[in-house]
Amino acid sequence: MRPYPIAAQSVLRPVSRRGLRRRTRTEYELLFPAAHEVLVYRVHGDFVLDDGALGANDRTVLDATHVSLVDLSVDKPLEVDLRVSACDGGMFTVRVMFRCTVTDPVAVVRDGRSNAAVPLAAHLGSLSGIPALGHRLTVDEVGPARARLGAEIAELLDRNPPAEPGMRITVSSVAIQPPAEVTTSESGRRALRRDSAFAGESDDFEHALALRTVEHEYELWSKRRRLSSSIDDETLRRKRELAEVEAGTVRWLADQIGENPERALILALVREELSPADLTERLLDHRQAVDRHQAEREKKRWSETVELRRRHLDVLEAMVNRGVVDTVGVDPEVMDTVFGNLFESLRAALVTTATAELPAAGPAEAGESTVDEVHSVDMEK
Repeated sequence: MRPYPIAAQSVLRPVSRRGLRRRTRTEYELLFPAAHEVLVYRVHGDFVLDDGALGANDRTVLDATHVSLVDLSVDKPLEVDLRVSACDGGMFTVRVMFRCTVTDPVAVVRDGRSNAAVPLAAHLGSLSGIPALGHRLTVDEVGPARARLGAEIAELLDRNPPAEPGMRITVSSVAIQPPAEVTTSESGRRALRRDSAFAGESDDFEHALALRTVEHEYELWSKRRRLSSSIDDETLRRKRELAEVEAGTVRWLADQIGENPERALILALVREELSPADLTERLLDHRQAVDRHQAEREKKRWSETVELRRRHLDVLEAMVNRGVVDTVGVDPEVMDTVFGNLFESLRAALVTTATAELPAAGPAEAGESTVDEVHSVDMEK
């Protein structure tokens, strides 16, 4: 940080002529002011102010033996500290903020006020009221009394303002800095309070987190339970629907199959419950069984027919033997026709029955024996 109010100074060496060239100073010897700064040259014991208009070959610049760079900032803040003893031997710091403005750069350079913080600190130390304030307090009492101490010191400075040549100085603020041990102790207490508060907040947070975790777990458990119940209900409903569909399918298949075993075998083949070879074998067995059953039924039917015709013949025989036919008064030709038809139907039934009962015999033999039997019966009648 540059000093204030004289930001920079430089001693200038004499400039001699070099041959026929004019005398001039190099840029390394000169100071270059900013917009808020001016130069003050010392020439033959006098001080000349330059706002940047003089060049490197100007006579004033060439004859100058010293140059200063002065800061002309308005109300430049300048902080000054003063160490004050407390009554218990401790130390605290009085920090005063001054506002400074250079009104006469030549006077500042002439009086050598290169750093205004030094005379201002000396001015603070010369005020007897400030040490007296410290002697009334201990180090531990400084902290609570800082506002009161700052007001008293500001009032004291107002009655005894600092005076520096070529400058206007005012007091901006006064602050009391407690001793390092007090600051450390207070920092430790604040840290303990923060740690305690943080521990309490941490416990509260952990408790709230644990409570929230329990609530979240219970909520998840409830949702899982409801979801499981919903899944079970849905599964049961689908099972019932599937059972109803299967029952309907079974009923439809039963209606389609009816009493036809061949359709049942074909359905088993479609469901891959039977192989094609098994299906063929079972169909052959079924058809053979059907043929046998039909043959037995036909045989039974013809047997019953023959037996009926024989009974009819017995009845007619009895009627002839008793002479009932002669007494009826029926035309004999009609009676012959009736008896002829009866004999022909009985003969056909006997031939069919004999053929079914004697499969080993030849057709001619079976027919001849049946015909002979019919003729014998006819002759007897």
